[in-house]
Amino acid sequence: MTALAAAINVLSSNALYSPGGERACLGAALLDNSLLRGPLAELAVDDFFLAANRELFGLMLQSSEEGLPFDIIALVGTLQQRNRLDAIGGVAYLDSLTDGIVLHAGLIKRHADTVIHFSRLRRLEKLADHLVCQTGQPGADPERLLEELVETANALRAGHDLEGNLLPFEPRLLSRRPEILTLSQVEAKEVNWLWDPYLANGMLAMLSGDPGAGKTYIALAIAAAVTTGRVPYAGGLCAPGDVLYLSVENSPEHVLRPRFDSLGGDASRFHILQGSVTGNGKNAERGCVRLSDIRLLRDALRQTRARLVIVDPIQSYLGAEVDAHRSNETRPVMDGLSRLAEEFGCCILLVRHLSKAPTGKAIHRGLGSIDLTGAVRTELLAGCSPDDPAQRALVQVKSNLGQFGPSLGYVIEADGRFRWTGESPLTASVILGPELNGEETGARVEAKEFLLRLLAQGPRPATDVVAEAEQEGISERTLKRAKKDLGVRSNKGEMTSGWEWSLPEEGQV
Repeated sequence: MTALAAAINVLSSNALYSPGGERACLGAALLDNSLLRGPLAELAVDDFFLAANRELFGLMLQSSEEGLPFDIIALVGTLQQRNRLDAIGGVAYLDSLTDGIVLHAGLIKRHADTVIHFSRLRRLEKLADHLVCQTGQPGADPERLLEELVETANALRAGHDLEGNLLPFEPRLLSRRPEILTLSQVEAKEVNWLWDPYLANGMLAMLSGDPGAGKTYIALAIAAAVTTGRVPYAGGLCAPGDVLYLSVENSPEHVLRPRFDSLGGDASRFHILQGSVTGNGKNAERGCVRLSDIRLLRDALRQTRARLVIVDPIQSYLGAEVDAHRSNETRPVMDGLSRLAEEFGCCILLVRHLSKAPTGKAIHRGLGSIDLTGAVRTELLAGCSPDDPAQRALVQVKSNLGQFGPSLGYVIEADGRFRWTGESPLTASVILGPELNGEETGARVEAKEFLLRLLAQGPRPATDVVAEAEQEGISERTLKRAKKDLGVRSNKGEMTSGWEWSLPEEGQV
């Protein structure tokens, strides 16, 4: 046993780790995050010899587990928040990790294997030291030590770590385990309102309306009240707060500042998230913002400590890869925003346009998937009377938090000034009423638009079409009527295939 220890100790004099291999693995992961699921998938945090490298790889794995992209800028921000940037060697060390990296899967895999190779040798070294210590103890039992050696060797092959005490550890930070919360551990809390009962802190809200309904004016009126410590509409006093505003449709100089000033807001508390910046000085690169960029939004909230976040409109920030009409694509975005609102205790107000297709329910009129409405706790509708377009009102059409608030009237004067006019008799059904008249019902029109949109890219399995229509709140009966109206074709594929729906060729409707 002493000979084994001596042999390993000879190796340890050569420093049992690969500096180049560890740096190459970290640099490759920075350049291509997906490598953590490929050539670097077998690496564990404790496979790295240097403490700085272990810390960096742990942060990378954590980001990957949360589904968040990471790069040098992201790591610098996280390390600065933890006061750990200097401890790992500063920005210079992070920059050096990607020097000379060749993103070749085979080469990266060899670097990872080298790191793991030396990691196992270090574990053997610990084992040898432990056995040397045990053999020197009075009354040492050779048989027991041999059994321990065999068990430990098997544990090493299985990927367990010794940590000096022969106990296994969880080899991967990415290993998944159930997170269970027992309801008895939850403390019941009352809703913390930003504007009772319309907007709640720590939750998502929606403001919907046709173009020209005054949605931006309403959002700015609410923001102005928040920044000056007033309750929107009612005018009661509260603690002033900051607002984070996202908009690509409204010019800060020509729209936002004039309107916000006319509403009496505190401009020093109104912050506009214009985009993202990578790098510094002349090398700085500016990019857009997407609602899926949770890390970027989190950093913006940390800087501004905003109590209210306004996204005007939501369609501008979903990103090209997210179809607003597909709940399976919008739900992850909404879930991320919901967690962000809860984390910072802020209200996130999402502004959106109404769809052109009328429906019988106000909550189905918003542009995009019905799941957008399903994800928010409250929804407000801005619109006007069909008999008097100057008579406008903000109507609450959804609340999961208690009673609905009264409809609130508002006007936009000829000089562009906004003001509340008191409670209004207008309801959602009145505001949307004109859209429900005519030969075709709103549900049928919506179903036809749904089919045209869904089948525009080509044939789709009939079962998928029916399932997605159901998610949009369209019944199968209405869907089939719309199918007949449009002349949608049903075709049977090969023997093992089901029925497919497709749009008719031009002239065949």
